[in-house]
Amino acid sequence: MKVKTLALTSLHNLEHSQYAINLHTICTEANIEKINALLPALQKAIDKEEQALNLPREKEFIKEIRQLDAARDESYSALQLCVRLAKHKRAADVKAAAEEVEKVLRRYPELAKQSNNKETSGIRNLAADLNDAKFAPLVLKIGAKPDLDQLVADNDAFAAMFLKHYSATPPSTEFDLKRLRAETDEAISAVITRMQSLADLLPDTVGLSALITRYNKMVADSHLTIALRKAAADKKEKGNDNGKEKPGEGSGDGKGKGDGKGKGKGKGKGNKPGGKEPGGNGSGDDQGSGGNQGGKGKEEDNNMSPEKKLITPLLPALESELNLAHDCLAYGGVTDVQDGVTIYLIVNKRTQEEMYVKVEGGKLVVVQKKG
Repeated sequence: MKVKTLALTSLHNLEHSQYAINLHTICTEANIEKINALLPALQKAIDKEEQALNLPREKEFIKEIRQLDAARDESYSALQLCVRLAKHKRAADVKAAAEEVEKVLRRYPELAKQSNNKETSGIRNLAADLNDAKFAPLVLKIGAKPDLDQLVADNDAFAAMFLKHYSATPPSTEFDLKRLRAETDEAISAVITRMQSLADLLPDTVGLSALITRYNKMVADSHLTIALRKAAADKKEKGNDNGKEKPGEGSGDGKGKGDGKGKGKGKGKGNKPGGKEPGGNGSGDDQGSGGNQGGKGKEEDNNMSPEKKLITPLLPALESELNLAHDCLAYGGVTDVQDGVTIYLIVNKRTQEEMYVKVEGGKLVVVQKKG
């Protein structure tokens, strides 16, 4: 038997990792002694590659840090309001105490707007000032002691959580994924070479024929995936070269009203509030609307091909079955006959991936295109 080959460099990172995992699995199930000896090296390479692929891409504990930062900001505001309220009391001694405490607060202006470390240090120093022998009785007199204690507790909780995001997990940039893939490729090659050697020299090895058959099917499936991806990319590139009409540039040729003019507007904003979060925080929104193509309406339905009229109503059910987003599939305009059955090209508008389907029992069924 001949073991099929595959250019592993054509696989995307996650595909490459899963390919190696699948090979290890079918070899383990085949349980051929001369191949089993090579599997530990393959597993080791897989583990290293998986570690690099599965690392977090964001700072850790961001959600918890945000929550605790918001909590201490609330406690800081509560302390400020308590002091302001005391300044409006009738009792002169309470007013005087509030004014003295407020002087201390002014030493640390707008703490809630500072960077994480500056706010943490500022609150700690503020609490130390208010808890010393001079100001502690004044804080107690105006009733701000519970608010101050809560602020200290929230600040300490934030500081402890903030340190956790400096974890020992190395960032993904420290892994040379290209080198790790090469090591996995070497381990895969060793297994495949052993399979072919056994097929040439010991073809009657128990389980070898079934293993090679399974592996060859795995290779064929990967070839199909690569071919579909290349075809989709070529089609997209060809479409761009042909100068496809863009949204908002249609001409009003039909019965519907429209001058083909499109107006679009967009706005975006980003915000990084003084390093309040590890790595900064940006938020933005984009809003825009493009002009509708004119000259459409009923004429579009009349010009729709019989195939498109047949396929389009069945697409939502297929999207649901494949767990795809609503309205992401469309008829690709290609019809063929395979094994006496009409098959239709379907295109994922978001990923440009293509698939063929047939109509069976009032629904679409995915089929594998031959040839």
